[in-house]
Amino acid sequence: MEENTIKKSTENENNTLSIVEDINSKEKITSSNMINSNIENIPIKQNNTINSIENAEEYYSLNYPEYKLFKIKGVLFCRIGNLLTFNFDKNNNFAPKMSIGPHWFMTIFLNLLILSLGYVLYIFVIKVLNIWVSFGYFFFVIIVLYFLDRTALLNAEIVMNKNMDKDNYLYCDRCKVYYNPKDKVHHCSLCKVCIKRLDHHCVWVGKCVGKNNIKSFFGMIIAVAFFYIYIIVCVIVYTVKSK
Repeated sequence: MEENTIKKSTENENNTLSIVEDINSKEKITSSNMINSNIENIPIKQNNTINSIENAEEYYSLNYPEYKLFKIKGVLFCRIGNLLTFNFDKNNNFAPKMSIGPHWFMTIFLNLLILSLGYVLYIFVIKVLNIWVSFGYFFFVIIVLYFLDRTALLNAEIVMNKNMDKDNYLYCDRCKVYYNPKDKVHHCSLCKVCIKRLDHHCVWVGKCVGKNNIKSFFGMIIAVAFFYIYIIVCVIVYTVKSK
C-alpha cells in the first residue's frame, strides 16, 4: 500500500511538473508569436495607410510638405519650383499631368499673335481665294494652336523622388530629390525643378520641353512648317490671280 501511494504521488508530481512545463512553453510560444506578429504587422499597416490615401491633397501633405497647396474654385494646385501643377494621376503616385511654366505669358502672347495675324491674312488673302482654301487655312491654325497649348500644359515629367538609395541614384541639392542617371535628368534653373530627358527650356511654351511633352513639341514644329508652306502657296496664288 505504501509503495502504491508513493508511486501515485510521484506520478502526480511528474504530472504537475509536466503541466507546469507545458504552460510555460505555451506562454513562451504565444509571447514569441505576439512579438513576431507585431513585427510582421508594421509594414502591413504602413502599406494600408499608403493605399488608403484617396486624394492628392492628403498625399502631398504627408510626403511633400514643402510644396505649397491651394485650391481655386475646388481645383487643387501644387506649386513645385516655379511650376504650377494640377490634374494629379492617382495611378501614378499622384504625379501631376498638367503644369504651367514661369513664362506662361509668352504662350498667351503667341496664341494672340497667331490669331491676330491669321485673321489679317484671312481677310486680305485667304478669303479672296477658294472656300476650300479657307477650310484648309483654319485647319492648320487649329492644329498649330492645339500642339502649342498641349505642349504648354503637359507635365514635362518632373522628378519627385525621395529615394535614399545612394548607390544607384544621384542627388540634386537644388531640388533635393534623387534621380536615376539612366533617365538623363537635368536641372532647369528657370523652372527650378529636375526634368527627365530635358531637351530645352522654351519660352514660347512657357516652360521646359521634356519626356512627356516633347512629342507635342515636335508635332507643333511640323504643323508650323506645313502651315508656312501653305501660306506661301496661298500668297503666290493670290499674287498670280491679282495680276
